[in-house]
Amino acid sequence: AETFLQPEVPYDLDDEIADSWRDPEVLRDDIMGRAAPQEAAGSNIYDSEVQHGYKYDVVEENIDAPDRIPDDYWVVSRYDPAVLAWFVKSDSILSHIVASKQITTHQFINYDYFQQIDVWGDPIAVQNAKTQLNMLANNLYETETSSRRKRKGWARPERPLTERERRRAERHERRLMEEKSYQKKPESPQPYTGTFMIPDRNMPILKFLGEKEMFLNSLRAECKCFMWYDNGTNVVHFSSDSIDRIAEAGKRLRNWFLKCVRKITSQHLHLLRPPNETLLVRFSRLPPGFIIDESLDPAQEAALLNKYRLMEPVKTGIPVTLQEKNLIDLDDDETHFAQSTETLNLSPVMLKLDEENAKSLQNVLENGLESIRLFDWEFNMKIRFGQICLIDYPNRTDPLSLEELSQKYFPNPKFRSGLAPCIATKKSHMEPLLEYLNRTCHEYHDSPRVSIAIDTLQLPTFTTPSRDRRDSVPVNRTRWATTITCTFNPNGSVALWNCLTDHGDVVTANCASLDSEYSWELKLKSARRLPSDTDTPHGQLATKSKLNTDNHLIYPITRDIVVQRVTKKTKWLYGWGDWVVEVGRDEIWMRQQLAQQENGVQCDLSLLEPRKTVWKVAIHKEAWHHRLAQNLSLKIGEAPDWNLNDFLASEGEDTRIILATTRAFIDVLQNEVPLYWK
Repeated sequence: AETFLQPEVPYDLDDEIADSWRDPEVLRDDIMGRAAPQEAAGSNIYDSEVQHGYKYDVVEENIDAPDRIPDDYWVVSRYDPAVLAWFVKSDSILSHIVASKQITTHQFINYDYFQQIDVWGDPIAVQNAKTQLNMLANNLYETETSSRRKRKGWARPERPLTERERRRAERHERRLMEEKSYQKKPESPQPYTGTFMIPDRNMPILKFLGEKEMFLNSLRAECKCFMWYDNGTNVVHFSSDSIDRIAEAGKRLRNWFLKCVRKITSQHLHLLRPPNETLLVRFSRLPPGFIIDESLDPAQEAALLNKYRLMEPVKTGIPVTLQEKNLIDLDDDETHFAQSTETLNLSPVMLKLDEENAKSLQNVLENGLESIRLFDWEFNMKIRFGQICLIDYPNRTDPLSLEELSQKYFPNPKFRSGLAPCIATKKSHMEPLLEYLNRTCHEYHDSPRVSIAIDTLQLPTFTTPSRDRRDSVPVNRTRWATTITCTFNPNGSVALWNCLTDHGDVVTANCASLDSEYSWELKLKSARRLPSDTDTPHGQLATKSKLNTDNHLIYPITRDIVVQRVTKKTKWLYGWGDWVVEVGRDEIWMRQQLAQQENGVQCDLSLLEPRKTVWKVAIHKEAWHHRLAQNLSLKIGEAPDWNLNDFLASEGEDTRIILATTRAFIDVLQNEVPLYWK
């Protein structure tokens, strides 16, 4: 019979230390070992031998070791030898946990026999350390399990399918067979046929057909048509027993070709709202405390504060006199009277500027909306308010006239400007506006809406670990800039999430209002949505993130993702007539802060104060959101239901209404929100 050797550990119940199952002699030698000086300067690990022959390492983190029994311990599981071996040889991540600000004292002692980690600290700190260790062990186990090689004959036999599963599998098999039947020419002539000639021979045919005709196969299956490509004539032939299917196939082939050859083009427009009186304009430096963009770190923002400029109005001209007011026709109404007296001193160019602005805005929106119509990307359009900053501008120190600014410099392609959307840094600055909206508008039932946006540099797929030294050296892969947006359940778990990349601005149209403290900018943004698979780096980050009891984010650390910025977005929404008003508060944590708190397992934002807190205001049409959301579900060759007239020529929606609405809302901001830097 096999004999198991028992460890010779002295154990006396009379001398047992309360709440400890350890040998007191082991604990005493442990305390004496940690009190000994380090053998070499700069070394944080030294070895010691206990009298019973068990060798252990002590990880010091420049803290005083406690001369008492551990408050708690965490046992390394023996279930998976690979996970156990990792804990035995890895000290760096455990050292990071030791350095966590929540833990008073924390020591790791690697016993060959006990295989446990001792923890000292207050109850909250101890629980936090054990939570991090549990998360680390789970991550290691999942990684090892997913990457383990599968050997033939070792897998557990699959259970038999249920009746419901069997019927589903049969339907799936029949559907695959039907789809495969359309991937060849019909065996017998079909009553209806069609052709689509690809007009551009310079376009790579692989871009249109797809790898192994993947795109064409999707059209075959969805339109239920036989399709085949003739390389000699550059024509796609299709046939079916239904004329409706032929019409659908022809339309989708045309749309797919247009998408393949079309590019999303950026449109830029600079407008000037005509003031109520004649003004001159000069370029002035940004004031101290001005926030250009919430995504900039302090060093970048300090450099741009000296470079960028604001447009400052200089009053001039002659005020309207009583005699001029008396010249107004008695038949004119009050609106005409106000317009006539306010614009009496403006030049003819300024008097026609509103009409020109409406036409220019319509042109850029037509071009932008038409370029995105067939793309299955995520699009968003809204109007934001703030101050217009000049980025590239003429080096002029003398004042400019309104005509010179709007007719000469704004149309110049070298001229660049952008909106600084921050209108407040404290809630006290926004309280008058919130009181006005609560008094005059209807707040949405789910307001405020809270979400977390995590800006990252990530690898699109997991890094596969090398299992053999003979394997080729892995190629350095390019990281993608992505934004992971999450909403959370009341219990702190993730509810909904998505991941976007390839961010861009399709339309940027800003309008400077010189006779007001605020201006506006209309933006149509685009981004490509990545698949919401959990077996991806972004999927793991999103699904394993959570909120603690104080509603602060805790996200896991993975080697395939580097978090650059975290933004907690809180939005209050109000119905303002036919428009939706968004009052947003962004709390931003920057990379420099996150790097200090990341401990190799997770990052807890409750230990960090936001680097910036900014308030923003925007308006949009609810219909804009619903129409543009159709693009997300487009299949090969499909087009959304909306067209340009819905945005620009329908009842209550055109560029003139946009200009009038922005003017009215700027008046509200002028009365309710003071400039935050003053």
